[in-house]
Amino acid sequence: MNASLGHRVAAEVIGTGVLVAVVVGSGIQATELSHDVGMQFLANSLATVFGLGVLILLLGPVSGAHFNPVVSLAAFTGRRTLDGFPLRDVAAYVPAQISGAIGGAILADAMFARPLVNLSTHDRSASKRPSRSPWLTPPPFSQSASQQDNYAERLPPIKGSLPGCSCLLEVSGVAT
Repeated sequence: MNASLGHRVAAEVIGTGVLVAVVVGSGIQATELSHDVGMQFLANSLATVFGLGVLILLLGPVSGAHFNPVVSLAAFTGRRTLDGFPLRDVAAYVPAQISGAIGGAILADAMFARPLVNLSTHDRSASKRPSRSPWLTPPPFSQSASQQDNYAERLPPIKGSLPGCSCLLEVSGVAT
């Protein structure tokens, strides 16, 4: 990566935007092509894999092809290279990736003549009963259905925690 910071940041904005546009756009297209969820998943996965591959080949030599703030932060904290990933680069990459992702989602909506910004009304809960928190996901799949139904009621409240952390701590045994 011998490119200037400006060129690397531009590559991250473009790469992240195109990647999100591919993922969101292929998801929209897949739902319009088939009502079979398996086929939708397959179409979305294939488009994502090939889109990401092309982006890594094209932009990887310029910016490292992070395309994700978590990857940039991991490169900074992990010190995977001899000289590390400087904080100055992280401070430039993360906002670029976030703005690229937002632009990519808007672009995908524009390509399919959908409202550019739309709040989701899709119910993503695993069951119709109200959950303890919208941030919680079902407990590990190794538990029986009856154990899962009673899981939220068995958790004691942990004061001062972030949403979702109490479940994570309880599952790991830290907050027992």
